[in-house]
Formats: sequence, structure tokens, C-alpha cells
Amino acid sequence: RALEREDLRQLRDWRNDPKIFSRVREYRLLSMEDQELWFNSLIDDHKTLMFGVEAGESHQMELIGVCGLTHIDWVCRKAEVSIYIGPKDYRGKGLGIEILDVLAKYAFKECNLNRLWAEIFTGNSASRQVFIKGGYSEEGLLRNHAYKGGFCQDSFIYGLLREEWEKKAVPSA
Repeated sequence: RALEREDLRQLRDWRNDPKIFSRVREYRLLSMEDQELWFNSLIDDHKTLMFGVEAGESHQMELIGVCGLTHIDWVCRKAEVSIYIGPKDYRGKGLGIEILDVLAKYAFKECNLNRLWAEIFTGNSASRQVFIKGGYSEEGLLRNHAYKGGFCQDSFIYGLLREEWEKKAVPSA
């Protein structure tokens, strides 16, 4: 679903959670002002598409995370994937793989993109496994690429091409 202004406090709290904060590029804790500025910037940003992820019964859905496409290059038809699940109770249950698949379907079918990619810090083995199970391939290592936790960290790049996703998405006969 679309993100709403009412979601911003929850998004800020999740992003500032130490477990999530350690896995994102942001180098500082976020304030509500930061969240408002980010949300307002999305209005005219044609290179970012962000969505709220909900779970629950149809009559009582709750926001459990965020996903989206960032750094969209409409000419080269590629985008970076962004995803996180906020509540601890929903993590580690396979939802990330499901979210990646829905996002890939949207990116490849609706947006006509050809390539999705993600940057994952080397110490984040859980996210690496989610992307591998989601059909992404490890494409390379960026050494000392991200300053996080007081030092430069290495990052893996994972990628998924439309043709790879289509082979995975279509059951073999």
C-alpha cells in the first residue's frame, strides 16, 4: 500500500531500532523532522517508489514493514531494492522472500525494469540469505564501501535480472 504521513512515527522508530539501523546506510538516528523531509521529498521524486507492507486479517491489517525501488534509472531500466520488516515477531518467517517476489513482479511487469540490485553489508547474513532465496545472485564485493559503526564496511552487491525472475516465476511444464 501507499505510505501515509501517519506511518512516519512508526517508520522512524523501526529505522532507529539497533537491529535495523545496523543494516542500513543511514549513519545517524532519524528524527521526526528527518522523516517528514524524506516523506515530502517523495512527492516529486521519480526515482523512488516506496510502499508499506501490511499483514493481518483483511478487516484489520497492520503495517509491518517497508519496501520499494530506489535510485531508479528509467533509461537503463534498473533500480535498487529497499526492504525491511519492523516488528521482531514478523522477522525470520519467510516474509522477506515473499515481499521480494511481489516487488520484482511490480518492477518487471508494471515498471518495465530489467535489473534489480541490492547492497548488503558483509555481516548481514540474514539479508544475504533472503536475497539468495529470492533468486538474486551475488555479483561482487565493494571493499570499504560504507561507513557504519565507526569503521568502513565491505558490502556485497546482489542482482536479479528480469529473465532470471521470469524463469523462476513460471513453473516448468
